[in-house]
Amino acid sequence: MNKTLVKSNPVYVDVFRPLGSMFDDFFAPTRNLSLNQGLMDVYEDDKNVYAEIDAPSYEPSDISIEVDGRRMTISGKKEEEKTDKRYKIKERSSSSFIRTFVLEEPIDEARVVAEIKDGVLVVTIPKSAKIEPKRIEIKKK
Repeated sequence: MNKTLVKSNPVYVDVFRPLGSMFDDFFAPTRNLSLNQGLMDVYEDDKNVYAEIDAPSYEPSDISIEVDGRRMTISGKKEEEKTDKRYKIKERSSSSFIRTFVLEEPIDEARVVAEIKDGVLVVTIPKSAKIEPKRIEIKKK
């Protein structure tokens, strides 16, 4: 049995491998372009808690807000447009996000207001009135 050892040329591998991967990366579909969708800030003032969520190109009908006690879930889903176009490059497609957070107090969903402007969804959550401890008087019969 004849064994032959073939040595690779390290210079060839090191010099040309980056070029190959560069072309592979250049022609590969771009991934994670929509990382800015669903990014959220939650902050408060004396009267309200606010949630601001990046939702570029979303319409109000694409977004759902659900309240369960102290928990709020905000989700968005955008379906890919059906078309017979023959794309050379297609970077815009269906996308979705879901964000859930829990507040310190129960949320009165009837008073929550949401609006979308310039690709930012702003949800205003009024704070519940503070319940002060109440002393109960005991009567003698």
